[in-house]
Amino acid sequence: MTYRSLVLASAFAVSLLGATAPQTTVAQEQEAPVKIAVVNIDQVIAQSAAGAALGEKLNAFQEEAQGQVAEQQKYIQDLRQKISDGVNSEDQAQLVNLRKQFEDATVQLRRFSDDKQREAQKIRAEGMQEIQKQFDPVFTAIQEEFNYDLILNKQTGVVLLVGERVDITQMVIDRLQ
Repeated sequence: MTYRSLVLASAFAVSLLGATAPQTTVAQEQEAPVKIAVVNIDQVIAQSAAGAALGEKLNAFQEEAQGQVAEQQKYIQDLRQKISDGVNSEDQAQLVNLRKQFEDATVQLRRFSDDKQREAQKIRAEGMQEIQKQFDPVFTAIQEEFNYDLILNKQTGVVLLVGERVDITQMVIDRLQ
């Protein structure tokens, strides 16, 4: 998304906020400035209990998977060494069998790695859904309490400049605890 299209999309979203308000307050809302807040979701997640628990779960999963991958890599390395040692051997049938085992083990390792990567992505996505359920009431309460019209996620490339006055990251972290 280009900077220009991002600005246009933000302006459109802000204009929609006014279009959905009751007609009796249209004049008042047009006079009142739009209130915008910015929050660093990554920081909030990292400092929340649910985010820390998800991080620990993913780290444990990754460590287990890496251990299994290391075992398979050692097996493949052993096969490679046997093939290398047996190149000058008289028993070509055994060498063909070792090469087949090597190919099968390599394919199996690739599939295993792909499966573990998909499984980790699933664990992360499910964990993030649970975190989102915890965050929604906090954001709603802050939005209602401070009358924010728009709350943006402070991401590099999306929000270019943020003043401390509109950054509510610490407020969200405090309320989650």
